[in-house]
Amino acid sequence: MKKMSWQIGLFRGTSSSTSDNPKANGDYALTSRISGLAIKNDNTLLHLGVAYSYRKP
Repeated sequence: MKKMSWQIGLFRGTSSSTSDNPKANGDYALTSRISGLAIKNDNTLLHLGVAYSYRKP
């Protein structure tokens, strides 16, 4: 891979009954991805990537 990037995000829900309390085990999501530029020529670009998301309602 010529260039690579990755991102990870952890998000909490907006429900006041589960998300406002720091001790609550409420709704959340973990999302990540990794991508890269596999081929870069004068006339061709090939960008590959994978992503994963886990959500707990």
